[in-house]
Amino acid sequence: MIDEHSPLARIIERVAPPAEAVNGRGDWADAERALGTRLPDDYKKLVETYGRGDFWGALGLCTPFGDDNPVRLEAHLVEDFGPLREDWPEQYPYPFFPEPGGLLTWAMTDDGAQVCWLTEGPPESWPVVIWSRDSDYERFDRGAAAFLDGWISGRLSSELLHHEKETAPWFDAAIERDHVYVRLEEEKEGGLPYAERLRILRDALAPPRTVVATNTTASGKTTSSSPAPAGS
Repeated sequence: MIDEHSPLARIIERVAPPAEAVNGRGDWADAERALGTRLPDDYKKLVETYGRGDFWGALGLCTPFGDDNPVRLEAHLVEDFGPLREDWPEQYPYPFFPEPGGLLTWAMTDDGAQVCWLTEGPPESWPVVIWSRDSDYERFDRGAAAFLDGWISGRLSSELLHHEKETAPWFDAAIERDHVYVRLEEEKEGGLPYAERLRILRDALAPPRTVVATNTTASGKTTSSSPAPAGS
């Protein structure tokens, strides 16, 4: 149950969740046991609502579920950056989880920056830290959902998290897509009548979601139609 006054509820008002949350469901107790820490409740609900995918083409959400998950929520920073920190400690002002109060990545940006929790205190109070590949840092004293709500609404700005400001926010679920290419010659070129071409297109794209076909008449007028579901 999502509190209607919560940051997640406000995110849902602006960004429609997918029909299915990819890698969004699993055993949270097992996930937390594997990580060695309890996770914030707002993050769990965020994952269950949206799953793996990216917000606004800029921030990709990590989840702890799915065997084929390429952006799994894991404590990998010590292994990935520990040796570099030994040589350039001044570039790493924060510890890495599971070190006490260390950074734990819960999202990635399209520029390769890590969006982390600073795991100080109880999980519900963990602040967000964005860490860029250029070793720039931004800290936001709010949880994951509140951070996303502020960023999507425009109330919060970040120099390290970029998005297409001219477009409304969206969420792109990490689903496998089938690419279908259909070449249909126009009737005047010896091809099939428009209705038959539309049927072939509909069958090629089945199961249909919303397919709108346009046709330009000899007079230059453009008409559109939505084909009926197959078998109707």
